[in-house]
Amino acid sequence: MAFPRQTQNVQVLPPLNPRRRPRDSPEQDDSSSERRTRPRLDSEVDNFEEQRDVPESPTLDSTSRVTLFPQSHHIVLHDSSVTAIGGNQINYTEEAGLRLLYQEIAQVGAFYDSEDRFPPPRCHPHTREAVLADISAWITEQNTSSLQNSNQDSVQSSQALVHWLYGPAGAGKSAIAQTLAESFKNSHLAASFFFSRSSSKRNNPRTLFTTVAYCLAVSKDTKLRAAIDKAVIERHVILGASIESQFLELVVKPLENLPRERWGNLPKVVIIDGLDECQGSDSQRRVLTTILSQLVDDKGRPRFRIPLRFLIASRPEPQIRNIFNKPEYLDITTRTELGDNYSTSRDIERYLRDSFHEIALTSDVMRSVSLPWPSQGVIDNLVQKASGQFIYASTLIKYVSGEYSDPVERLELALGLPIGDPDAFSDLDLLYRQIMSSSRNKPRVLQILGAFYCLQKMPETPPYPRFHPRKSIDLMENILLLSPGAISLALRGLHSVLEINQDSFHFRHKSFEDFLFDERRSDEFFLDLPLHHELMTRCCMKIVTETQTDIMQLIQS
Repeated sequence: MAFPRQTQNVQVLPPLNPRRRPRDSPEQDDSSSERRTRPRLDSEVDNFEEQRDVPESPTLDSTSRVTLFPQSHHIVLHDSSVTAIGGNQINYTEEAGLRLLYQEIAQVGAFYDSEDRFPPPRCHPHTREAVLADISAWITEQNTSSLQNSNQDSVQSSQALVHWLYGPAGAGKSAIAQTLAESFKNSHLAASFFFSRSSSKRNNPRTLFTTVAYCLAVSKDTKLRAAIDKAVIERHVILGASIESQFLELVVKPLENLPRERWGNLPKVVIIDGLDECQGSDSQRRVLTTILSQLVDDKGRPRFRIPLRFLIASRPEPQIRNIFNKPEYLDITTRTELGDNYSTSRDIERYLRDSFHEIALTSDVMRSVSLPWPSQGVIDNLVQKASGQFIYASTLIKYVSGEYSDPVERLELALGLPIGDPDAFSDLDLLYRQIMSSSRNKPRVLQILGAFYCLQKMPETPPYPRFHPRKSIDLMENILLLSPGAISLALRGLHSVLEINQDSFHFRHKSFEDFLFDERRSDEFFLDLPLHHELMTRCCMKIVTETQTDIMQLIQS
């Protein structure tokens, strides 16, 4: 009787619910031309595990070898575990570690092609070409040779192992990450994990590194597969251990112990998208620190050398930026900011023009509309409103192209905001409400934003100059009677919609202002300017009364 060696070049996930063969199925001897073989672990596989009845085996003692299969020969067991049960039954399990690992991550839906992410965001054709080219060049660089040199004491910036792609809300980070994952799925992509704030399975880091480990296990290298399987078998509790332990035991050590000559055939990039959607600042910091601290120590010297690179996409939240700015990590990280240096406005214009053209050609109600539609002036106006946000443009197109809508009428309603249809940008409004809800002191945030807008719109009265936003924070803290640092602390969670530095801040997007000043859209986050003007007046009058200072001199100073 023989158990043939199972094929190892497996890349497709096994099913969740294995079907067991009947325990009384007959065994066939070696002479049979139809000897039963173990199934592959791919799309045709039914299970990792099966039970077989065998003749009763003699008792094992300290001097006996495996005698669980009497009157049998040519027994071959590969990457398997055999457990005697009751004396006459054998529980035979192949790659039990990978089975456990798969069960841990199967329902998370964090892969780039998971059904939970359908339809995934993608870059519009012929847009984002420059940023995609830059990051693709980093992915395909052949610079792992320095990591194979055990005598090297530092890693040069040209050998960046972690790439931070960051930008404000709606800038298109996920679309870029998705497009890259799809582009390199058959070559350089080792693993992917897409966080989601709205999913209880993907808004935390619990399964991040088990997902990465499983993706590595089903890649091209059989020794790596066996090493990860063994790590789980020898320590089942690793599946419930901290993410730091999981990364070390399931990813770093199996790779670090792999012979260097096998590194060349491995896919090398791990894409982690939406880190800011991982719940809690502490969790976001832990993910970054877990990865970076295993690559270098607190002096910036290499710790473990592994053939992986990590592309991490997120908003520029302070807790994430602070980790990337640590001196010990600067040499192994690089970053790309999604700004207009990558011709974002031009790409948005192209996306809008192509999308409107498709609507005009496919909608039955557009037959009488002359092309091109809409006019260049309308396109320019929409690009200006987008302020670099692809989500603004995609939300607009989704609204205008509704199945039962009149595109011309809907575009006019969208352009008429805040007087028009408040549902035109419902997806964008949901995003803004989520961002505003992240603040721990919403009344204080609204007070600050209202005061900023009132001061920004103050008319210039000679000899007093108009308020300059470059010194907005100190001035507003004085007028609103706040302690130093109170404004920066209150705005800490709004970096994706506000450009904030030490002395000042300003709105990143015109669409965010439109949201705040339309009560139908912003609801509890509505900025009622008359009320904020009244608040500002009361604060200023109090200062004038207490200090006997002219209010315009106060503002000027």
